[in-house]
Amino acid sequence: MHTRSRAVDGAVLPRPDGFVISGGVMQGEEDNDIDGRRETVQDLTRQCGENDNETLKERSALAVSLHRAGLLEEAVHQQQAVLQARSRLLGDDHPDTLLSRRLLIHVLLDAGQLERASAEQLALADGRIRSLGAEHPETLGGRANLGRTLYRLGRLQEAEQELHTVLDACERALDPGHPITQVTRDHLLAVRRELGTA
Repeated sequence: MHTRSRAVDGAVLPRPDGFVISGGVMQGEEDNDIDGRRETVQDLTRQCGENDNETLKERSALAVSLHRAGLLEEAVHQQQAVLQARSRLLGDDHPDTLLSRRLLIHVLLDAGQLERASAEQLALADGRIRSLGAEHPETLGGRANLGRTLYRLGRLQEAEQELHTVLDACERALDPGHPITQVTRDHLLAVRRELGTA
């Protein structure tokens, strides 16, 4: 079973796979009744329309349930559809759109779709820079995750550059003991060891 860390009330916690979750999303277990969620999505779509906010929230919850159940292909499809709708309706930098992108990234990573995940991580970082600022903890955590994904893809020079830039920003904006600073430092050290420059 895949263990996930929990982000509650904006706390930032590392996941066991080395990624950082920032900005509270999960507060305890969500209902994992996939058939019930599918039915609710169908009902909301009929009653309110496919682009209604409640329909999109429930469709995203369905995708999370699918992800937790290991039905990754369908989870990617559902989260991608929610992201596209929110981007079209709310704009790329709206908090709900950024959340949808982040949830899509998590399922793409678990599905092993690292190239797609890195592209979405870059888009998420750009959106957070525009909406929250370059040195906001959520922006820095997302960029640290991008560096980790680049490392996993074997793109070591890009990973080193991204993580070095993020660590510099962390040292300016966050406490040295902040989890994002620590995780970024650890990831950068791993990349430099791989490159033979540590």
